[in-house]
Amino acid sequence: MLTEKIRQNFSKHSTDYDTNAKVQKEMANELIDLIKNQGVFKKIFEIGCGTGFFSKLLLDLAPETIILNDISPKMLELTKNELIDHQNIQFIESNFENYQLKNKFDLITGNATFQWFKNIFPTFTKIFNSLEKSGVLAFSTFIDGTFFELDKAFKQTYLDERLPYKKHTLSFYSEDEIKECLERIGFKIIDSYTKDYVFYFSHPKEFLKSVHQIGAASFSQDTVKYSIMKKMFENYIKIFQNNTNLIPATYKVLFVIGKK
Repeated sequence: MLTEKIRQNFSKHSTDYDTNAKVQKEMANELIDLIKNQGVFKKIFEIGCGTGFFSKLLLDLAPETIILNDISPKMLELTKNELIDHQNIQFIESNFENYQLKNKFDLITGNATFQWFKNIFPTFTKIFNSLEKSGVLAFSTFIDGTFFELDKAFKQTYLDERLPYKKHTLSFYSEDEIKECLERIGFKIIDSYTKDYVFYFSHPKEFLKSVHQIGAASFSQDTVKYSIMKKMFENYIKIFQNNTNLIPATYKVLFVIGKK
């Protein structure tokens, strides 16, 4: 089951997460700046708190109550230990898609989280129903176009080998899918924009290792033959290597502020 696999992967790599989660930290800093412009929040729920980097930024908003949720028990334990001196925090270990919110909140937020959800419509509906009047949903998420270099290298490889194309990269929601879903539920989108975060590596293997080390999978569970991977690496380098002999990996991120 994919959800269980995600939980196991994040728990397995929980101690490596803070060292390697560079894009997630940049996203968190940008998201908190957007949130600060929306007023004062006394009751906050964070979805997918991970090891607590974004949670610390939320605590600077001085909420009366903050609930931190994550699917990984090991990540949640790290966050508990990190924030042990704070008295107004509750911790909930759960897959948010299956969790029933019991209270209403001024702010429900998540950084680099929603790309893991199977079905965003019921999730956003649950959030909408759990916000106070004029409550805010603020989030960042990876969207379609993330790792497009990897996908293009795979496509070229299957073309070269005269084989039918198999999609090995993860499928992400598009910006339009997410915004249309929010508006259909009843959210008013106050602010939204996309941003590309591009990181450079000496080899595609190094890029894939960086993703693996935070517990995230860069491509699907389907086994990829060694010959295909080898050729994909060659194509990745051939198509994308720059004049400093580095290859790029792009994270396309959507930031959204929605109000009930």
